[in-house]
Amino acid sequence: MKRIGSKSTRIRQISTVARASSPTLPSPLPATPLLLANVPPLPALQTWLPPSAGPSKHRELELSFFAEHADPIVPLEHTTATSFDQLEAPLSFFLSFLASPPPDYSSHSLYLAQFAPPPFLLETLALPDSLLPAAFARSNNSIWLGLAPTTTPLHRDPEHNLLLQLAGTKRVRLWPPDEGESVLARVRKATSASSGKLRGVEMFQPGPHGERDELEELVWGSGSDPWRDGGVEASLVEGTALYIPRGWWHAVRGVKTDLASDLNVSFNQWL
Repeated sequence: MKRIGSKSTRIRQISTVARASSPTLPSPLPATPLLLANVPPLPALQTWLPPSAGPSKHRELELSFFAEHADPIVPLEHTTATSFDQLEAPLSFFLSFLASPPPDYSSHSLYLAQFAPPPFLLETLALPDSLLPAAFARSNNSIWLGLAPTTTPLHRDPEHNLLLQLAGTKRVRLWPPDEGESVLARVRKATSASSGKLRGVEMFQPGPHGERDELEELVWGSGSDPWRDGGVEASLVEGTALYIPRGWWHAVRGVKTDLASDLNVSFNQWL
């Protein structure tokens, strides 16, 4: 496998996503990413993601809330250093994993990715009009739930995306549509993977037949690369939202913190 990073020794700090002056998505939608802070709390933060009793006030799953409802089958991503699998399991199985993870969970991670919330969850995730006025057309939405570290490789979406952080911290790196196209061509030239999909499974697979290792090195690696230096980065904590315009390439990492819990929860609304 060929390495595709530059040999330049100087690493420029990636620039930061512009921050909005108020937690309201502007109309018309901007052409570049926008970070919105101080988003009013969603009902989920009282019903199934309450703060802990300790001084850190980190978010904890309220399992009794889920026990009162049906047990849907959910899509899970199982990732190790050498493999990637997609599977389905009852939500209760995944919640048990989160409540009592094995000691090596970070090397055998399970991630609930792009899960369309059932009605009993969706009613707790109603976005405030102060963030997203009713005039905006709303498409589908998804929950992203796991224990940090989590990762979603470089990809782009066919719709505008509003990503709201409910628990934990995420880092997002983004590039304009034309720059992402060029780097994907470089990655596919360096590997044997090939796909025209916006978000194909090959982006998650390690080794010479997948793109994950090359994408991770290019986006997050320690070496410098002119393409990486042209991106923008946002750090999402509880109460912040990131607007990602249609077609912008982005990679996402759930970050381990000093808190007692590595729980990492996001909700996104397609626009």
